[in-house]
Amino acid sequence: MRTDNAVRLEAMDALIAALGAPDAERFITMVKRDTFDYTEWQRKLWNGKSIEEIHTLATEHAFGIWQLKNGDGLAFQTALREEWPQ
Repeated sequence: MRTDNAVRLEAMDALIAALGAPDAERFITMVKRDTFDYTEWQRKLWNGKSIEEIHTLATEHAFGIWQLKNGDGLAFQTALREEWPQ
């Protein structure tokens, strides 16, 4: 298990890589200021949804990311079948 400091450093590196240093710092400031409750958000997010609905949403999200990176829907479906055969 990694130390808290190692996780913090990796997270900051990821934020800076994704957002650039100024926006990463801005994001950290927003998070510290916010009273956002992740656990409560998760409870409300999936409330009333069946496992099938959640699976469909997750698959659609994954497909969207795949298209952004690869631009090929057929390759996504092939990869999905290979990774999670029916």
